Order: sequence, then C-alpha cells, then structure tokens
Amino acid sequence: ALGTRHHEIRLNESNVIAELEEVLASFDEPFADASAIAVYFLAKETAQHLKVSLSGDGADELFGGYNKHTAFLKAQRIPSWQRKALSPVMRFSSGHREGKFSNQLRKIVKMGELLRYDWPDQYQYLAAMIGLDVPDKLLKHPQPYKLELPATTASLNDFLLLDQLMVLPGDMLKKVDVMSMRHSLEVRTPFMDKDVVKLANRLPANWKNDRKTSKLILKEAFADLLPDEVFKRPKHGFEVPLHQWLVTADLVSKHPLWLDEDYLEAQNLFHPKTIQQLFSQLTNSKSSTTA
Repeated sequence: ALGTRHHEIRLNESNVIAELEEVLASFDEPFADASAIAVYFLAKETAQHLKVSLSGDGADELFGGYNKHTAFLKAQRIPSWQRKALSPVMRFSSGHREGKFSNQLRKIVKMGELLRYDWPDQYQYLAAMIGLDVPDKLLKHPQPYKLELPATTASLNDFLLLDQLMVLPGDMLKKVDVMSMRHSLEVRTPFMDKDVVKLANRLPANWKNDRKTSKLILKEAFADLLPDEVFKRPKHGFEVPLHQWLVTADLVSKHPLWLDEDYLEAQNLFHPKTIQQLFSQLTNSKSSTTA
C-alpha cells in the first residue's frame, strides 16, 4: 500500500535452537519475554543490510493497543458485586493460545481471574508474565524485585502511564535494545519522541480505546493511507513456539545445568524445587502460555 520493499525472514527450528545459547547470553539478568528470540534473529538479519532501523515500540503503551487494555475497560464496566459472582464461573473454563477456540477459552479464563481483583491489583495481574504468587516462590531474594506502583486511579490513562513506567523500560524497549545492540544495529523509536508522549498522555482515554477499537486515534489519523484490512485484522504478537522447542526438541536434556540443583543453588537466585515444578507443569501442558 505504501510502496515499500518487504523482506521475509524464515526461521529454521534447528538454526534457532543452535543459537539459543547466544540469545540467552545476550541478557545479564533473567528475562521472561520469549519474543526476544524473534527480535534477536530479526536484528541479526537486518544488521546485514542496515545500521539504523525504526521500531513501532511505544504505540500500544501510549494509545491503548493491547488486548489487556480492552479487557481492563470491559472489566471496569462490571459492578464489583457482579465481578465477584462471575469470576468463579469464567475461571471454570480452560484454554491456551494454540487454536482459535482454545485461545478464546484462555481469554475467558483471564477475564475470570481479572474480575477477582480491584485496582491496582488489576494492573499487576494484567501486566504479569507469570502468576502474582510465583515470584515469591521462585526467587530466593524477591524483595528487590517487588513492584512499587505510584498512586494512580483505575483509569485507562493511568494504566497506560504504568505501562510507560514499567513495561516499556523493563520489557519492550529493553528487549529491542539488547538484541539489536548484540548485532550492532541501532533501533530508533519515533513514538518515544518526548513531544509525542506528552501529547498522547494529554488525550482523553476514549480517543485511544473505546472497548471495541484499540489505538483509535492512530487508526483514524492514517485511515487515508492504509487499506481497511490493516485496521481490522486482530492483534498478533511477535511470538515463537517456545513450548515446542523446549519439549519436543528436548532442549533441557541438552542443557542439564538448567535444572541441576547444585548449579541452581550456587547461583543463589532461584529455589530449585520451584524451577523443577514449573518445568514439570510445562512438559505436562499443551501450551506454555496458560496464564
């Protein structure tokens, strides 16, 4: 539609697995976002042709583009007493991301869980990579990693502000910066321009997400430049089949230290039994993304 040249990068599972140690070595701390693997290979290929590139990071956190933002707004419309009644019913279902039907069930489960919480626990639940009780069980020294939220209200704009303070620097921008620098690729983020951020944070929340359409004002601004199908397609993350790689490729047997109790004890970061329990849940599940 814009007359740009597109390049498709196909990842071979064996090549990805062969370089997984390099991916992990790129980080100097535990990191939970598996899409970093895809960013690693994207940056590796891009760096062979360019030294500077552009990223759209920040648009979702500024303009309410994630499914969690829509879920939050929908949950806010349900009175507290109804939330308590609906939560157990919705949590009875189960599902995962593999397949359209199962993914819908997964969303129902997440909504049921969300209805259990009030603000600001709603934010922590929706922003968490793992269950809210897992860090205390997993980390030997969890206190330095406790999330301290500033005083906010249960509004979309405050939700987005927390994303800008927490998720962007701790996950999205961190992931892209680490993986791009691994390949000496500079990535610039136009949405992170200070004037764009200030403008976005002054806009009414219903200009960003009206519970039906996310990033509403952005889509309206560029409606004359892009075809309708671009705006109507569902949200799609930058995901990789991590569960398949861990289980079917039997990566753990090739890296025995990952679950070795003495090795984990020597690191003094994680409780070995919790690590082993989480891995057992992973190998017994159909998907690694049940949360």
